[in-house]
Amino acid sequence: MVKYFALFLSVLFFIGCSSDEDNQRFLPMASGEGGDLIVWVKQDMWKGKLGDTIREKLRKTQYGLPQSEPIFNVQHTTDKSFSKVYKSFGNILIFEIDPTRVTGPKMNIQKNVWARHQLIVRIKAKNEEGLIKKFNEESQNLIDYFEAKSLDRLYHKNKSAGSEELNKRIDSLLNIEITTMKGMYFAKSNKDFVWLRLERERERGGFKHQISQGVLVFKYPYTSPDQLQPTNIINKADSALKATIPGPVENSYMDIDMRFVSPRAEEINFREHFATEIRGLWRTEGYLMGGPFVMLTILNEKKDEIVTAYGYAYAPEFDKREYLREVEAVIKSIRFKEKKKKKEES
Repeated sequence: MVKYFALFLSVLFFIGCSSDEDNQRFLPMASGEGGDLIVWVKQDMWKGKLGDTIREKLRKTQYGLPQSEPIFNVQHTTDKSFSKVYKSFGNILIFEIDPTRVTGPKMNIQKNVWARHQLIVRIKAKNEEGLIKKFNEESQNLIDYFEAKSLDRLYHKNKSAGSEELNKRIDSLLNIEITTMKGMYFAKSNKDFVWLRLERERERGGFKHQISQGVLVFKYPYTSPDQLQPTNIINKADSALKATIPGPVENSYMDIDMRFVSPRAEEINFREHFATEIRGLWRTEGYLMGGPFVMLTILNEKKDEIVTAYGYAYAPEFDKREYLREVEAVIKSIRFKEKKKKKEES
């Protein structure tokens, strides 16, 4: 089944608008990390079957991380008035029972209610059984909506804080639009690839620890449908990683780790282009170093070329999910530029 990445973004944009663009200017920015999800449901239901179902679906392990991390950090609240702290969060899921006005289970999507770039989903039913039924039916859609909105928030953050000069340099080399993170810089580049890096430190336990993130974007001619098979995509990426991203010691280099977690591939419709998303782990040949990656390979039919964008994270002292999400937001900001047609001579 092909996942429609662009569809999720359009649904979030058009459905359930709760405030117009002018009113949004007066709202605070949504808070919390991309994986933070506030769930409002009454205490007795949270401790019962509904709560068990919510935790099973929304706290399941995210694939492709070196240590176990849930897809969401689910925070439960029964604060009926929604205090200021909760109102500011970007992802909110509300369960409500209304036996008099609700004829059947339903789901309502709202955005920008209490904060900019906020997504609120309300599930209503006449009883708890109806809530459970509707949640089970919509759980994967909910996950997709909240994940897409989290990427959208990072995109807007990068658009505001990232380097426009860097984005333009990438455009001039590869003829693609991309929105990079603040602090990213060119590590290597030529007419067929760019390697971007972001290096920083974070303190824990009185010591500063390294956090490395990067994005490698490369393109090559499209000559056969076989090139889009996951195995061939991985082999091509491995060759590019070996040639481009060295390790910290001589003769060491990054490659895709096939030993413990097999890369998982999924076909998606990316902005009306066939694409394959692959998640897994990377390692360093010749050195003890590794982490998670997410890779997007897109077919540009009009130019008969394939573009692969590979994002990685290295943060040995910390959870990796949000660092990986940050580079995912970069690679999924890619848009192909259409060459302007020359005016025909009269």
